[in-house]
Amino acid sequence: MYPEMPRAISRSTMDVETDDKSQTIVRGILALAHGLGMRVTAEGVETADQANWLRNQGCDRLQGNLFSAPIPAGSMEKFLRQSSMASQ
Repeated sequence: MYPEMPRAISRSTMDVETDDKSQTIVRGILALAHGLGMRVTAEGVETADQANWLRNQGCDRLQGNLFSAPIPAGSMEKFLRQSSMASQ
């Protein structure tokens, strides 16, 4: 019904390893988005603990410095080629 709406969890709520309020907010966002048939991306993931917690809660996609530093647009093609070769 709302597939074009942004559905991301921002870095400002990423204290999920230790903060009960952040955990409650993120669980609520995930429940609402998934209830509407949306996929959710967590932005600003910096630690393995954050990534594990978010995966365990059912977050669909993760992005942040844990996986890669920001990449300039002009370097993206090279990055994707290298990533593709590394996964083969």
